[in-house]
Amino acid sequence: MASDDLVAIGQVLGAFGIRGEVKVYPLTDFPERFLTTRRVYLGGRETQATLASARPHERVWLLTLAGIDTRAAAEQLKGVYLMVPEQETMPLAEGSYYVFDLVGCDVFSDDGTKLGEVRDALTGTGNDLLVILRPGGGESLVPFARRFVKEVDIERKRLVLDLIPGLFE
Repeated sequence: MASDDLVAIGQVLGAFGIRGEVKVYPLTDFPERFLTTRRVYLGGRETQATLASARPHERVWLLTLAGIDTRAAAEQLKGVYLMVPEQETMPLAEGSYYVFDLVGCDVFSDDGTKLGEVRDALTGTGNDLLVILRPGGGESLVPFARRFVKEVDIERKRLVLDLIPGLFE
């Protein structure tokens, strides 16, 4: 999830204990960033919070936010996304991309035909799937795999696909 150059790194699931800790489901491939990130936005630019402490707990993270020191205050944050500016995202390995970098990219076939625009990406069991809005309407799902995606140019907001029969019908 992204909003106005902010990227969600976690979502508050609810309160933990009685001292204001919140359970956060990480929405990042780098959940250890909770140990070093100090400022987050709560759902948007209007509300900023300081992370006072963080620790992993089973499949979630337990965070203490400055000023949130009761269970009732922590419960009020349930469902809120913890966000950071795009420029504070963790660097990725070569050939890896953030979804917000791909969304909005024009999609072309290897012969130059415009196929549509990337609208989203879905996490699959094998490969992630690109959701491509077609020019005439409708959507197509394309595996985000080297076999199909031949070129990714984030600066030019452009992807080139190698079409196989049935992939885009």
